[in-house]
Amino acid sequence: MKISIDWLRDYVDLPADLTPSALAHHLTMRTVEVEQVVDLAAPLDQVIAARIVEVAPHPNADRLRVCTMHDGRTVVCGGSNVRPDMLVALALPGAVCTGGDGSSFTIAESKVRGVASSGMICAGEELGLADLLPTTGKEISDLSGLEVAAGTPLASAIGFDDVLLEIDNKSLTNRPDLWGHYGIARELAAMFERSLKPLPRFDAPSDHAGLSIQIEDPARCRRFTMTKIAGLKTGESPMWLRSRLARVGQRPINLLVDLTNYVMMAVGQPSHAFDARDLPEGVRIRGAVADEPLTLLNGESLVLEPGTLIVASHDRPMALAGVMGGEHAVRDDTEELWLEVANFTAIDVRRSSRRYGVRSESSSRNEKGLDCERIDAALGTFQALFADLAPDARFVAHVDQFPNPWPKVTVRVDIDFLQRRLGRQLPSSQVRALLERLGFDATGDAQLEVAVPSWRATGDVDLPEDIVEEIARLYGYEELGFTPPRVALTAPVIQPQRRMDRRLREYLAFRAGLREVVTYPWVDANLREAAGLADVPCLGLAHPPAPGQRLAVSLVPQMLHTIASNLRHLDRFGAFELNRVFSATREDGPEALPQQPRHLVAAWVGPDVGELYYRAKGVIGDLARHVQTRALAWGVGEPPPWADPKAHQAILADDTARTPIGHIAALHPRTRRLAGIRRAETVVVELNVDALEPHPSRENKFAPLPKYPTVSADLSVVLERGVQWTTIESHVGRAHGLVQNVRFVDEYVGPQVGDAHKSLTLSVTLGSSERTLVRDEVEMVMQEILAELQREFGAQLRPG
Repeated sequence: MKISIDWLRDYVDLPADLTPSALAHHLTMRTVEVEQVVDLAAPLDQVIAARIVEVAPHPNADRLRVCTMHDGRTVVCGGSNVRPDMLVALALPGAVCTGGDGSSFTIAESKVRGVASSGMICAGEELGLADLLPTTGKEISDLSGLEVAAGTPLASAIGFDDVLLEIDNKSLTNRPDLWGHYGIARELAAMFERSLKPLPRFDAPSDHAGLSIQIEDPARCRRFTMTKIAGLKTGESPMWLRSRLARVGQRPINLLVDLTNYVMMAVGQPSHAFDARDLPEGVRIRGAVADEPLTLLNGESLVLEPGTLIVASHDRPMALAGVMGGEHAVRDDTEELWLEVANFTAIDVRRSSRRYGVRSESSSRNEKGLDCERIDAALGTFQALFADLAPDARFVAHVDQFPNPWPKVTVRVDIDFLQRRLGRQLPSSQVRALLERLGFDATGDAQLEVAVPSWRATGDVDLPEDIVEEIARLYGYEELGFTPPRVALTAPVIQPQRRMDRRLREYLAFRAGLREVVTYPWVDANLREAAGLADVPCLGLAHPPAPGQRLAVSLVPQMLHTIASNLRHLDRFGAFELNRVFSATREDGPEALPQQPRHLVAAWVGPDVGELYYRAKGVIGDLARHVQTRALAWGVGEPPPWADPKAHQAILADDTARTPIGHIAALHPRTRRLAGIRRAETVVVELNVDALEPHPSRENKFAPLPKYPTVSADLSVVLERGVQWTTIESHVGRAHGLVQNVRFVDEYVGPQVGDAHKSLTLSVTLGSSERTLVRDEVEMVMQEILAELQREFGAQLRPG
């Protein structure tokens, strides 16, 4: 919001030595955040109001004129409306102007077609004043209506010798009283202990001219007034009024419209003017009927939804209440108008503004929650302005419907409470004086009874803590000092589950190279069907985002959607999600909350299912070491519906467990088809993370570097398909004391080894802490390992 310091001085006599930057600092420290201080005269430096004495044709150009100015200088001008005795805006050498493309250029002494030109006669848009000094075609701005001497700086001539305070709107959200110059002036009067000039009182006509006002729901419209003004002539506003509007970002239009904008910027109360011919029978404030049409002032056509709060005549909507008026407003030939000044509930205005995408200065104020008494201030200001600017105008009728007055707010607060919160032993007399400067009425000594003024009683001040804030900011936060709090440092709370979650995510993302995804907790019916979970009981939602969506009992359906979506762009990737699922089982009875165990789902996608399976199995096999949980084990069990039984293993909590806590499997062909996963293989792991048991602390053991070199040897054997790798690994590790490590290399299944067998290649690392092993020792150990495998599993050395 833009605030004019010149405008503020209409209401409060600010200290003479107060600079704009100091004023901005005081406001920021005590009331609202001032983002920027803008000197409006600075861009108009070296621009004056000059009078043309003589106009002569240019000797070398038909469309140019040579103008002699009041100070004797000559200026070549292409303006189509230049004439002698015309007052114009003259940019002297050194002034900065704006070109048609928006770029800036500096005026300099020059020759135009051979004639010396000492400056440029400007149109408003060339000075950034297109709204204040509008022109058409090749015209230049005509300032002849101004009563200023030639040579006066243009900023002074048009009232731009002013400074603007640009205030951050977010800091005004809870202060509807500050959305106008008078509200800011009230704050400054309190800060500097100056008198606030009262606004004009409204002298309401006794006649109502037969106009009726019907408020359908007083809870949505607390007060609605209509005032009839006759004897009007629509014309241009005086320069001072147009200037003030332009300075704060409002485009001047005509006197009647400009006055409504001026009053809104002055006291913060929006209003709207209707041509009296459009309201022959009165108005109704009601909810819209479905599909009612309304064309707004800005030309936008709306189709109203049921219940939208509108102002209507007997037969049609006339305005979107509190947001913007309709097209039936004042016109060029308006002689009588009805002036609406009303108070609508903030939530209705906000809802209408968002629903129809219409933002306006009116909606910005009304949606903050204005006080009803501000209507009287606005009407008094209107009456005073009309008396000054349109003496023939008459206030002939007034109707005021006030069914829902705002309740008066009183706050009781103990002086002891205030002193403890402030950290200062302020006497009650000083506290009362501070509050009275802000417009509060405070009585009492040990306990204060504070009557909140109407402009702060809209939900802004209603607690003892609010009174503390009011006193603190006016007293000065910088005067309160700083007392550092006492902080007791205690040992941190160890949360093994949270540490395990973090390590699990880091392991899968950094070491396994997977991308973490986060999905919604509800699942579409088609994804549950694809995962084979359509018949599994699921918790429903009272208001699901889409029909058929239910809470997830597994993370696999969401991962199927993630895989299908990313296959449009990638042919090889991996992803994981760690999140809660929702079981329909309630262990403690029907009234208990459903179980919400944490699950992990991970997927590897690529062209080779074998490679993906081993990669996934390796990641899960290493998980316990990196995440610091008990070692997992592999087992057999019933595969889940989404798994291919030919490529599936159960995951066990340890080698003694019998119940699976997870599964690793390639996707079932049916699941791939229903999920739309084509032209790629997928291996999925699902794991119940709550079943993992994190170690309470990490066990660190020192292992010295080997003193003697180790030796690696490979062994390929043929054995029955049902023998698991973990069993082979444990037997090889126990076969001889020189075995330090056993690593899986490869597996082959095919006609060369028969349908019931497989070929397994493993790599064995041998070493001794006492000597370097020789070839004969290595061969001897490998023979013992082969013998152990032959004895336990009937393994045979693979030929070749």
